[in-house]
Amino acid sequence: MTSSPPVEGLPRAHWFVVTFVVYVALALVVKSTVLNWIIGPLWLLITLFLVPNLFRRVRRRVVSD
Repeated sequence: MTSSPPVEGLPRAHWFVVTFVVYVALALVVKSTVLNWIIGPLWLLITLFLVPNLFRRVRRRVVSD
């Protein structure tokens, strides 16, 4: 059985786990419809796309300097 290489730009598994744990903890503290209907989709966009891209940019700057 062969495994395919990781998809470029797709966050690693630990990002999904961390995102899920933080979101569930936040949901336990802030029980609101706003958290479920507005922040929920934005949370995934921010934590699985924007934050990893920001880390990559910062790491490239640090490495290139």
